[in-house]
Amino acid sequence: MRVGIIGSGQIAKIHASLIMKEPGVKLVGIVDKNLIRAKALATEEIKNSVYQDAGVMIDELKPDVVHVLTPPQFHAPLSIMAMNKGCHVLVEKPMALTVEECEEMTKVAKERKVKLCVDHNMIYDEVIQEAMKLASGGLIGDLISVEVRQVYNARRSPAIIEEGAQFCHWTYQLNGGVLQDLMPHPASLIVEYLTEIKELQCIGHNRGLLPGGWQDEVRVLVKSNDVIGYISISLSEKPDMMTLTLGGTKGIIHANCFNNILVYQKKLDLPRAIARGLSGFSLASQYFRGSLKNIYKIATGRIDKSGGIGLVISRFYESIRKGQDAPISLEKSRHVVDLINRVWPVPAINSSETSSFAYITRKNLISPAVLVTGASGFIGIHLIKKLLSEKIGVRALVRPGSIHAGRLRNLDVDIVEGDLSDADILYEATKGIDTIYHAGATSSNDWEEHYQINIKGTEDIINAALAHSVKRFVYLSTIVAYDLLGLKSNAIISENSDYQKKPALMGPYAYSKIEAEKLVLKAYREKGLGATVVRLGIVIGPLGRIFFPYLGYHYQDKLFILTGNGDKILPLTYVENTVNGIYIASVRDKAIGQVYNLIDDGEITRREYLEKFINVTGIKARIISLPYIIPYLATAAYETAAFCGLVRKGVTSRAQLKWKQVKVQFDNTKAKEELGWQQSVPLEEGLQRTFKWYAEKNKS
Repeated sequence: MRVGIIGSGQIAKIHASLIMKEPGVKLVGIVDKNLIRAKALATEEIKNSVYQDAGVMIDELKPDVVHVLTPPQFHAPLSIMAMNKGCHVLVEKPMALTVEECEEMTKVAKERKVKLCVDHNMIYDEVIQEAMKLASGGLIGDLISVEVRQVYNARRSPAIIEEGAQFCHWTYQLNGGVLQDLMPHPASLIVEYLTEIKELQCIGHNRGLLPGGWQDEVRVLVKSNDVIGYISISLSEKPDMMTLTLGGTKGIIHANCFNNILVYQKKLDLPRAIARGLSGFSLASQYFRGSLKNIYKIATGRIDKSGGIGLVISRFYESIRKGQDAPISLEKSRHVVDLINRVWPVPAINSSETSSFAYITRKNLISPAVLVTGASGFIGIHLIKKLLSEKIGVRALVRPGSIHAGRLRNLDVDIVEGDLSDADILYEATKGIDTIYHAGATSSNDWEEHYQINIKGTEDIINAALAHSVKRFVYLSTIVAYDLLGLKSNAIISENSDYQKKPALMGPYAYSKIEAEKLVLKAYREKGLGATVVRLGIVIGPLGRIFFPYLGYHYQDKLFILTGNGDKILPLTYVENTVNGIYIASVRDKAIGQVYNLIDDGEITRREYLEKFINVTGIKARIISLPYIIPYLATAAYETAAFCGLVRKGVTSRAQLKWKQVKVQFDNTKAKEELGWQQSVPLEEGLQRTFKWYAEKNKS
C-alpha cells in the first residue's frame, strides 16, 4: 500500500512514524507549501518525492492512501480532490468546517468507491476504549450522563499566545479560535453517546491568556433524548488532562487519558456509612493496579504514545484491505462538526478586529529603502522599530506561516511573504532597496535546512543585492564563529581571532553561519558589495529567549542545572544596544568590509544570571550544579548513537559542550572606536527589563 501525506506540521511527524511501522505500507511522498519543512519530514528514501502541489504528487506517485494533515480550513477541498483521483483518505479532525462540506465529502467517497475516515483518535485511546467497553457491557447500568474535561496548558504552544498571534496563527481563523481547534477531541467522545442534539447551552470566558479577548475557557451542556453531555475545555487550569466520565444508574466510570488509568464506582448493597468507607479502599486499589500496569507497559515498550492515532491508522488500512467499514463513522464525524458549529455559529471576536495577516492594509507613507529578512523574529522586529524611528521606509521579508508574523500587525512596513530558499522572491524583494539587513536564519538541527536557508539563501540574497546595486548589506552573524577550544583562560577574542577550525563539530547552525559569513565577505572583496558583518553575543530583551544553551539545562521555571560551578561570564547584549549597533554599522562608510563584535560591557556569570532571574521575577526555582563529567559522558553517548544512525546528527557534540565552558572575554573595542557604538541601556537595566517582561508574560 502506497501512502502520501499532505501537510508536514507537528501532527505529520506522528503520522509519518506510524505509517512507516505498518507492514506492507510505504510512505511515497509528502506535500507542503513549505518545501524545507516537508524535506525535514521526509526520509532519505523519499527526499526527492516532496511536492508543493497535492494534485501533482497524486498524479505522479499514484498513492493508494492520502493522509490530509492540514488545518481544518483545507480538509474538505483536499480530501475531495484526492478521492476524485481515486485515493482513500484519512483526514485529521474535524472532518470539515461545515456540515455541508461533510456531506459533500461523504457523497464523493460513495461515488468514487473509496474509503474516507476522520482521525478522531481519542475514541481509540486505550483507556477510553476500556471505559466504553465496560459501559456497553452494563457495568454502570443505563447511561445517564457523559462528561469530557480537557485541560491544556497553552504555554506549551507559545505560537498561539504571543503578541500578535491572533493576526497570523491559523487557529484564529476559526470561529472559536484555539478552543475550536481543541473541541474535536471532547466532541467526538460526546457524540459517541449523543448523536441527536435536542438542546445546547454554552458559556465562554476570557481570562486574559489568549490575545485580543479570545475565549480561553468554555463550558458546553448538551441534551439528547435520554443522556446529558457536558464538555469543559480550559487553557488556564492545571495540570493537563483529558478525562471521560460515564454516569449510569448503577455506577460511574472515570477514564483519565493523561495518566492512562481507569476507575469505576458501583452502588454497593451495604449501609451507606460502610459503603462510603469501602469506596476509598476500592479506588486506591484501582489506582495502584493501574499504576503498576502502566509501569509494566513502559518497561516493555507497549504503551501507546500516539493517543490512539496508531490504532486508527492500522484499522483504516485493514478496512481498505478487507473491504470493511472505516473505523470511525462518517455520520458521527458529521455530528461532531454540527456540535462545534452550534457552539460557535459566528466568530467569537469581531472579524474586523482580527483580519488575516495577509490582508492588512498599510499607510506606506515612506517608500521602502531597506529590506529586513527574518523581520518577525526577535532581533528583526526590534530592528524594524529602530529603523521606523529613524523615518526609514522598511520592507519586511516574512516566512510564509511564520508564527511571529502578527508582531508586524501595527507597524507601517511593506510586507513580502517569502522564504530565504526562494531565489525569485529574494530577487523581487530586493528591487528598489538601498540597504539590506540580513537577519533571517534557521536554527533547527537539520543540516539540509541550514544549507538551503542559511548558506544558499545568503548566496541568493547577495546575488539579488548585486543585481539591484544595493549600496549596503549588513549580515547578522554570531560569536559562535570563533574557535575557543584550546585557548587559555580569559583570552581576549577580537574580530581578528580565528574561525572555528572544525565548524561541523559545532553543529549545523555554527557551520552554516560561518559559511554564510564567508560568502558575504567574499562578495565585498570580489564584487564590491558594501557589506558589513556584525557578530552578536547572546541577545536578551522583550520577545527574546530567557534560557539558552550557555546556561545548561532547565525544567520549566522550577529547576536550573548548571554544568560546572556556573562561573563562566555570559557574552550578553541587550537588544536595544544590539539594533543600535547594527544600524550604525549600516550608515558608516568606514564599516564597509569590516567585522564587528557587539557585546555589552559588564560581567555576569551564568549562576548570577539565574539568581537575578529568580530575584526579579519572584519565581521559586532551584539552581544546582552538575559535574562536568556527567554531561560530557551523556554527550559522548549521544555522538556514538548518532554515528550508528540511531538518532539524528547535529543536536549536540562534545566540541559544543567544551566551547561553552571556555572562559574568554569578547572585545568590543573596535565597534566603540570605529562606529562610535555606545550602550544606551546598561546591562543591569537590560536584565531587569528582560526578566520583568518575562514575568508579566507568564503570570498566571
